[in-house]
Formats: sequence, C-alpha cells, structure tokens
Amino acid sequence: MLDLTRQDVFKKIVFDSATGEEVEITHRLPTTQEEIEFQRKTFRRREKKSISPEDIAKNLAEIRIDFGLRIVTGFKEGDFGVDGKPISSDPVSPNFYQDWKNLLREKAPRILAALAVAVFEGGRVRAAEEEEESPFPSS
Repeated sequence: MLDLTRQDVFKKIVFDSATGEEVEITHRLPTTQEEIEFQRKTFRRREKKSISPEDIAKNLAEIRIDFGLRIVTGFKEGDFGVDGKPISSDPVSPNFYQDWKNLLREKAPRILAALAVAVFEGGRVRAAEEEEESPFPSS
C-alpha cells in the first residue's frame, strides 16, 4: 500500500553503464510542484519560438540532473568512494562525506539523471484485467 500521508524513503538500483557499477540510491517522492516544474522545464519554449526536439534535448540532461539532485536523499554506504575509501551520505556514519550531493553532481551526473528518469518519467500503467507479467524473461 502506498500511504500518501507518510514521508517514505524509496530505493532504486541504478546501473551506471559508463562504469559497469550498480549503486543503490534512496529518494523521496517529488512534490506536485516539482512534478509540474519538471514537465514545464522539459517542454518550455525558448525566446518565444516553437519548441523543437533539439530544444528539448539541449536541456533534458541538465533538467534531469537538477531534479535528481532535488529528490535524492542518500545512497548505500560504500557504493561510492573517494580516494579509495568508502563514503556515506548518513551523517551518523564515520564515513560521512559532508559534500556528497555536490560530489554526485560533479562526478556521477549519470546516476542523478537515471534517478530522475525513473521517478519523473518512468511511470507504467496496465489495465486492471491484464495479467501481471515480469518484464524479464524467465531463465
């Protein structure tokens, strides 16, 4: 059950195709205003011209990184490191890295963009009468 009155933390496993690493990211749900702003910024007009696919593509990476950064709340300790040592986003951890959000923005923007895609763009809907099928073939 999705309890809409709680402030749950959600987890996503992100595969970084550039490095071949998987990381566990935690995030909060976006607010209604953030949902609206994400869509508005994605499809905004520039200089009162008609919007083109090129306009959308120019800003999409930046928008995804920005909104991923807004909703990310942490990561699994040890999934990221600095100078060969694991770091944490948890302030009570001895491995806490104070500037972890800026570090992700500068060094792992693909992770933030992937989070934003999953949360803001990744909705799936199926008809109630459809049988639930796994998106992965069984082995």
